[in-house]
Parts: sequence; C-alpha cells; structure tokens
Amino acid sequence: KKLGMCMVKTFLLIFLILFSIGCSDNSKPSKLLVNLEFQDSDHNNTLAQNSDYQLNVNAIYNDGTKENINSSLKWSSSDESIATISDSGILSIKDINATSTVEIFYQTKEKAKDLTPLFQGSHLFYVKYSKILSLTLKPNTQQYLNIGEKLSIKVMAHYENNVTGDITSKCIWSSDNSSIVKVDTSGTIEALKKGNTTIIAISKSFTDINSTISINVVKNSYTKLEIRSDKTNFNKSQTIQLELYGITDTNDTILITNSDSIKWSSTDTTKIKIEKGLATALEKGSSTIKASLVLENNSTITDTIDLNVIKDKYLRIWQNKKELDFSYYTERYEALSESDTFTIKAIGESRKITTLDIRDQNGSTINTGASFATLSEGDTIDKDTNLTFSLKRTDSSLKWIQFYFQVDDQAESEFNVKYIDQN
Repeated sequence: KKLGMCMVKTFLLIFLILFSIGCSDNSKPSKLLVNLEFQDSDHNNTLAQNSDYQLNVNAIYNDGTKENINSSLKWSSSDESIATISDSGILSIKDINATSTVEIFYQTKEKAKDLTPLFQGSHLFYVKYSKILSLTLKPNTQQYLNIGEKLSIKVMAHYENNVTGDITSKCIWSSDNSSIVKVDTSGTIEALKKGNTTIIAISKSFTDINSTISINVVKNSYTKLEIRSDKTNFNKSQTIQLELYGITDTNDTILITNSDSIKWSSTDTTKIKIEKGLATALEKGSSTIKASLVLENNSTITDTIDLNVIKDKYLRIWQNKKELDFSYYTERYEALSESDTFTIKAIGESRKITTLDIRDQNGSTINTGASFATLSEGDTIDKDTNLTFSLKRTDSSLKWIQFYFQVDDQAESEFNVKYIDQN
C-alpha cells in the first residue's frame, strides 16, 4: 500500500514538472544584440574646444528593433587632455589652443568567453581651435513662466569655420533681478514672483561674447493645453519642433513648450522620441505625442498629437551645412554665391546618380558658366554616408540657374534645386 502511494506521488510530481514545462512560453524568444550603431550628427565630426556634445549609440537587435544604450556602454577617450567622455556619452572638449583629433571608444560591458567585449566601436573627431563669434540660447525667445516653474536654458556657441558647440556649463550666468528669477551655474532658472527680468549668459573663454533672454513671470491658472505643429509627417532621422500653448482661465494663450513642468511622452519610442517638444523620427511608423501638466490642485491637463514617419529611404541635402527642406521632394529656393558646398546623405539605402546637369531659366542644360566639383553622373551615394561636392558659378551673367539630378531612375527621386541671385 505504501509502495502504491509512493508511485502515485512520483507520478504526480512528474506530471507537475511536465505540465510546468509545457506551460512555459517559448514562443517569444528573447531579443539578441547583433550590432551597435553610432548615430551620426550634423556637426560633420568637427567639434569646437570648450564645448560639450551628447554622443548616441543604438543597440540593434535580431528582431530589427533599436534602442539607445548610452548608459549601458563603457566609454573612453584616446586623449583625455583633449576630451573626456562621461558614463552617459557626454563628450566634453577641453579648452585647447591648437587643432587636434581625438578618438572615442565604446564597448559593451558584457564580454564573450575570451573576455573581449561582445561589441565595440570607435569614432574619430576633429577638434578645431577657433574663436566664438556669437552665442544662441535655447530657447531663444521671450519665455513666460508661472511662479514656481523652472526652465533649463542651453547655450550654443558659434565658432569660426561654421563649428558649433554646447557651452552651457562653461558660461557665467546672472539675472537682472534675482528676486523675480534666479539662475544657477548650469543655466536652470526658477520663477520666484511676478515681474520681468533678463537672464544673461557670458562665455568664460571670451568674456566679451554674451547672449540674453527675457523672462516674464506670471500667475496664471491654465485650463487646457494645445499642441501645435506646422506638419505631422516627416522622415526618419528628421525632427519636428512642436509648440505647446497653455490656455488660461482668462482665455490668454501662452507659449510654454520649454517649461520643465511639462511632461512629454511618446506612445512608441521606437518610432518617435520626444524631448521638450522636439520630436525625432527613429523608424517608419506612427506615434502619439502627449504633453501633460500637473496643476496646483493636483489635477492634470493634457493634449496629444499624432505624428507619422512616412519615409525611411530618402535623401537629405545640406547647402553650406544648412539642411534644405527636401522632406517630400519639393523645390527650395536659395541664393547662390559664387561657390556653394553641398552634402548629400542617403538614408536607408545607397543611391546612384543617373542624371546630373545645370540648367538655365528656360530649363535648358548649360555647359559653361557653372560646374560641379567632385560630383559626376554614375556616382554612388553610399547608405548613411555623406557625399560632399561643390557647385561653382564662373559666369556672373547667370542670374538664375537650376541644379538638377536624378537617382536610380525613380521619378520620386528627382530634385530640382533652383537658385536666384539676390542682386
């Protein structure tokens, strides 16, 4: 009898083990890291001294998804006398006095069996010594804050040679009236009481260079929020600046996009990420952006907007480092100097230039008076790689020219860039 009971118990134990194994969900395999992706930025790998830059590295998984993993990496600098790198990927350039180069290394903390990093990479930057020409504050327009609200201000320095850098932490900050608004050494301001004042940022390196922003402190009771945007469709790697307005109980409309009291969120951060109203397209798809504000009575007001990333394969183009608006293959009018430099970047896939010419006002191809340098028919624009060329005008009588090229024989990829002499 005891033997029978023992057999029953054994049978039940085996049954439970098999049942638990059968109920485990093996239909959803865990994501595997297959590569790292360094996110390119618009400074073309040329940095300025005494500035900070946020570097970004994405993890690429076997299911095709991507995720920013800055804080999960081990960072290092080839020369800390030139630049240091934080645990979160903030690159800080020292106050150098000569043009240099520095290489930044990144690797996974997880190691393989041979104790080497699972994945690693590096990026080379050129650090140029140059003078600051001007400063721009972000935000750069008059701001309205409620009493008790805080706002973080960034300072972008514009150096010679078209180089820019974040020098927020390398400025002397002050407030014209610290009883209305106070500011700390990091550029964060706090509204204390009603009134108007001016915040001043001065470069520590070039003390004759400064910038200011007006702050208007009010006492309002917001009843609703309203997100506004010129467009809701954009392409992978592009950004849209949303504007957020607070509607008061007296029906006043106040721009509050940059307030630290606003909480921004995205329903799909793999498609679109949002930070202080700046939406960045990561992958083709859609996401709902939400802005929230907690009121004094602990109630919350919100507003939402739907954004769509409609293309993940297209071309971006810059003229003298200023990006032209080619989101949907539309025309853009700019003034042409005697020689302009252009940069084209193929997003998503490589493209081949099959047609390339310069035309006059009547649409006829011209062979003299203007020419391309380092760009020809048949050239390939490699995926996610910059191709730089110049267009030079030698005949001043050409007051109007059209730069035209076509890629891959696809009609949607025809670009017509028209230039009108300002004179």
